[in-house]
Amino acid sequence: MVKHFFEIFILVGSVILFFACDRENINVGPLNNCPSGYICDTTYIDTSAYSFIYYSGKKTLDTVTALAEDISCDIQENIFQCALREIFKRCVIVYSTTNANNTTDQLLKEVDSLVHKEIKLMRIDTTYINYGKKRLIDYIPSYIEIPEFQLKEFKDAFDTVVIDYDKNNETHFYGRGSYFYGLYKISDKALPDFAGVSSYKGSYITIDHKDAPKDSVFLLEELNVSSPCYETTYIKYPLTPKYYRSYIFAILNKPFEKDSTVTWTAYYQDLYGVTDSTEVTTFFKMKEE
Repeated sequence: MVKHFFEIFILVGSVILFFACDRENINVGPLNNCPSGYICDTTYIDTSAYSFIYYSGKKTLDTVTALAEDISCDIQENIFQCALREIFKRCVIVYSTTNANNTTDQLLKEVDSLVHKEIKLMRIDTTYINYGKKRLIDYIPSYIEIPEFQLKEFKDAFDTVVIDYDKNNETHFYGRGSYFYGLYKISDKALPDFAGVSSYKGSYITIDHKDAPKDSVFLLEELNVSSPCYETTYIKYPLTPKYYRSYIFAILNKPFEKDSTVTWTAYYQDLYGVTDSTEVTTFFKMKEE
């Protein structure tokens, strides 16, 4: 009787061990999906991330999740602060078309001869700051009420541009309109090539190495942020109001033969990224001697 009991115990244990091993094989995933003709090598990359919620609108909650290499967070007992880094690539690489067909054929031959494929899987340990079962704190930044866009004051400031000799460049002519101050970032569409809009101190601020947050964990030296092909910006959370100084300007190689009136579309964006537009008419004229 005892012998039969041990046989049954061993059999049940073997079945449990089989299913446990089988479950481990299922979790491997991509190794079982290796393309035909390839030998796959899977590399696991362990990293961490932060995730939190905030008000992106009066009644709308949004989520920010980013790898620790792109976001720096200071989490205290009842509050948190994070700085999210974003890098924008602005250059396009153009390849020569010389011997394009020969190059393409050669690349295809090299691809066909590949027998090894490296698969990189990222294992992310996420810290949930203010939501979810494992949240660290309950603090959700409150919604900031944004005042209405001052449309009349804006159109008055962008009404006229007086152009004169450029004091910094004697071969050019330069002029700008009046300053417009407010909580909205201004951008333009349909302005002629000689004109543009400048809007300073927005939610997105380009910074150099020396201006980076002192408590930042970012290794800026590795990112070549000084390259003209890349632009590095930081967004700080919780969001806070940013006051912009905006104006319209014109740069000419030679003076106008006659004054010019341009009708164009201005876009104004608030703290939360909500954008609206209005039609503007600007009068460009040369300074009278």
